[in-house]
Amino acid sequence: MRVPPEYKSPKSRAKRDAKLSLVYGILAVVVAGPILGLAFGIAALVAGYRARKRNGVSDDGRGGRGMAIAGIVLGWIGVAASVATTIATAILVL
Repeated sequence: MRVPPEYKSPKSRAKRDAKLSLVYGILAVVVAGPILGLAFGIAALVAGYRARKRNGVSDDGRGGRGMAIAGIVLGWIGVAASVATTIATAILVL
């Protein structure tokens, strides 16, 4: 039997957001294209910051704090890589 979303604990939502942040961050770095890299990077940042702000993320390692921070770092790297790729493409084309 599934538990309705309104009955889930903030910790489980935070952990889910932390995992999503990590996955989106990895995808942002791997893709690093002008459109998809930027989209995955922004998604990683949103999910990571949301996971860190939820009450369920604690310092004891069970709430996904490390995954959220890793997702945020990878998200910023993905955004920077996609911006650099866009600038390099623009310079090479002109």
